[in-house]
Amino acid sequence: MEDVVAIRLDLDTGEARYLMCWGRIPDRVDTAPLEAMALAASSSFPLGGNALKATVCASLLEASGEMYFHEGLWYFAQQPIPRDDGYQAWKAERLREFEAGNGFYYLGKPAPSPPPQLVTGAPPPGLGELQVDVLRRAREAIGAATLSMDPDQRKESVSAIVDAACSEGSLTLTASDRARIVDEVVAMLIVETG
Repeated sequence: MEDVVAIRLDLDTGEARYLMCWGRIPDRVDTAPLEAMALAASSSFPLGGNALKATVCASLLEASGEMYFHEGLWYFAQQPIPRDDGYQAWKAERLREFEAGNGFYYLGKPAPSPPPQLVTGAPPPGLGELQVDVLRRAREAIGAATLSMDPDQRKESVSAIVDAACSEGSLTLTASDRARIVDEVVAMLIVETG
């Protein structure tokens, strides 16, 4: 067992949460005593479910995706383990903490995924061929000038592009479809150039 370990808590929701703590305290090799203490202490954390099982991870890497993993690692790194005469007293104090349900650092829920990014040049999913064509034309015709235009100018410019695309493709749009396409393209241009 390592000096600092991660403990996986399997919840009744099917999810997992992680704790970090000192290793080698109850036993240098057997993980069962530490797992039992972690399971007993788990009810004091906002896990989002009840812990059914605690397992010492083979490596800290398993818990590295949790929200407060780095804070936990920093916390333990700031507390050196005494290596000489003070070790036995330090170890006894850590064991008392574990037995009291303390000494475990909750790593929080998994870190959220980053939000999807709109890639300039690629239309968002769900646009029809006409919107994609109009967006491409608007990028070419207006581009960065979008932000310097007042809202009426933007709409007029994009409306002219929609009309040109429709006449070239022999398409007829209802007034509401035309307005919707103009509004969508104007909004995408603002997001891309803003």
